[in-house]
Amino acid sequence: MTVQLHPSKMSTMYCLYQITNLVNGKYYIGVHRDATNAAYMGSGTAIRAAIRNEGIHNFRRDVLVKIESERMAYMLEEVVVDRAFVALKDTYNLTVGGRRPPASIGGLASFAAKTARNEHPFRGHSANTEKTRRKKISKTLTGRKKPPRTPEHIQHICEKRIGRPWSVDRWMAYAQRYKNG
Repeated sequence: MTVQLHPSKMSTMYCLYQITNLVNGKYYIGVHRDATNAAYMGSGTAIRAAIRNEGIHNFRRDVLVKIESERMAYMLEEVVVDRAFVALKDTYNLTVGGRRPPASIGGLASFAAKTARNEHPFRGHSANTEKTRRKKISKTLTGRKKPPRTPEHIQHICEKRIGRPWSVDRWMAYAQRYKNG
């Protein structure tokens, strides 16, 4: 007699995997439910940003261990991706492993996870920081001449400056100087 199990009752394989950046050698270690899904390339913020910026062809995914138990998979990740591991400069992991990202545990991260996140060189920095953004805007606008203001534009400015002392005549005089100077 053959017993067929419902798909939800079948054993699921978990894997501890490592994604390596082939350009700079940085890596990410995580757990995924489907050990056979070679297309899965992690869900961490830093690794996803790196893949988006450098292209998926510059990354390699290796399965380190296949495990049948979800609990054992996350316990192994907790051992491997600890506070010291997260603090390394050549890793994309931002939090300790073992299902400890703040979203998974209701926002209450352990002291080790908080410390590791704060020490990580990627933490608090986006690919396009405020300073970089301002430099790009400045470079774009350098040497650019402002178009002369039309009387309609000046009237609009005056209406927006309610309670301020400049009149239409004063704005026209200013615009004339700006246009000639």
